[in-house]
Amino acid sequence: MQMNLAMLSEVFLKEWILNPTEGQRRAIDVFSQFLWEGRSKTAMILQGYAGTGKTTLLRTFSKWLPSVGFRVVFMAPTGRAAKVMLDSTGRRAYTAHRILYRSTLTPEGHFSFGLRTNPLTRAVFFIDESSMVSDRPSDGSQGRSLLEDILFFVHSGVDCRLVFLGDPAQLPPVGEGKSPALDADRLLKQHGWESVSVQLTEVVRQEKTSWVLRNATRLREALLAESIQFPGLSPKGEVHFLQDGYEVMEALEQSYSAGVDQTIVVTRSNKRAVLYNRQIRSRLLGAEELLGAGDRVMVVKNNYHWLPSDHPAGFLANGDIFEVMALSNQEDKYGLVFADARLRWTDREDDLLIEAKVLLTVLDSDSPALRVEESQALYQSLQAEYAHFPTQKERKEALRVDPYAQALQLKFAYAVTCHKAQGGQWETVFIEQAYEPEGLDNAAYLRWLYTALTRTTNKVYLVGFRPEDVLSE
Repeated sequence: MQMNLAMLSEVFLKEWILNPTEGQRRAIDVFSQFLWEGRSKTAMILQGYAGTGKTTLLRTFSKWLPSVGFRVVFMAPTGRAAKVMLDSTGRRAYTAHRILYRSTLTPEGHFSFGLRTNPLTRAVFFIDESSMVSDRPSDGSQGRSLLEDILFFVHSGVDCRLVFLGDPAQLPPVGEGKSPALDADRLLKQHGWESVSVQLTEVVRQEKTSWVLRNATRLREALLAESIQFPGLSPKGEVHFLQDGYEVMEALEQSYSAGVDQTIVVTRSNKRAVLYNRQIRSRLLGAEELLGAGDRVMVVKNNYHWLPSDHPAGFLANGDIFEVMALSNQEDKYGLVFADARLRWTDREDDLLIEAKVLLTVLDSDSPALRVEESQALYQSLQAEYAHFPTQKERKEALRVDPYAQALQLKFAYAVTCHKAQGGQWETVFIEQAYEPEGLDNAAYLRWLYTALTRTTNKVYLVGFRPEDVLSE
């Protein structure tokens, strides 16, 4: 074993990683020991801030592992995060749901997730963007959390390993104070899993000239300070400040000329995202109809109806982004607006087009999805329509396959909240500093801004920030 560990470190340091940081050296040593010891119910937590070389390590580990008899599996919480993982490593990545679950129909006529058993032997599962992994029961999961299911699945294999990778400065899952998958105490006390941890903090040499990363580093250092205060940001290099609406629209127009899919606006609220989407569509894209071909839309509620059971994606997930290829049969029904749409995945280029009944009412609504009262009204209308069915079972089955009951809920995807953007990357990111009331939680705000800032691969525009937020260095 000692020879294997020494060989691993030598290969990494001499052949694959030039000028490693001290944090990367330690990560290699810890990973080597973790790999060869193979203790049951033990995970490795590899945390790294933006620009600290976490992806370089991931790419290197995946290249080396097959040569010593380990299979490599890349997973991420969302399809967009899996696409980023593929782009940065060159290796196919899957959504966690694609690996873990099969969709099953309950006797009551509802869909639920059937957890698979891990069929692999000597596989290392790398879960990227683990700050997004929730420990709260999810829709259709029969009371289990995604974190619980990941732990169970990996443990059910033979001699498998589990590595959580994430950035501790990013937003935790909605409703969580910390990211559960990156919390060693929580893994042990609530799930009975031990862990070994490494945290990368030193920005690698080739990234030190990036002003995005300099600003991101300033934010995460402020998060660690005894008294958390907004540290100010520097408008240099690829970071730009915009003060008025004309400047914003001009910059957006220039960015869209290089490709709509590589630009995103990040806001603090659904309401602000709706306002931006309206302005972008009317003033920049010339859209006049409620929804049309070429529009970019995001799924805002998990949907298990419109994909075949053997589709690789498993289901249409909250956060999936599509381009509308065609729209027809728009109609007002049950007090809502529906249409038939053909949709193209924007991050799954090889997939066939999806045909679905879509719900247009949500598109321009301030609420994140269909309002409770609207959902109840739709359900009651459909119940009345199937009231002549003799049994409750038949009525439930009719609702399960009814295209209006199962309509896909969409919102425009030109501007989104930060939680919706998390896990994705775009060449150009616009971040709006919205008005905040007194008593703002500084830590939560800094995590939000850090997460938004690190969504870019190239350029950031900071919109509407106060003069006192801008540093003159």
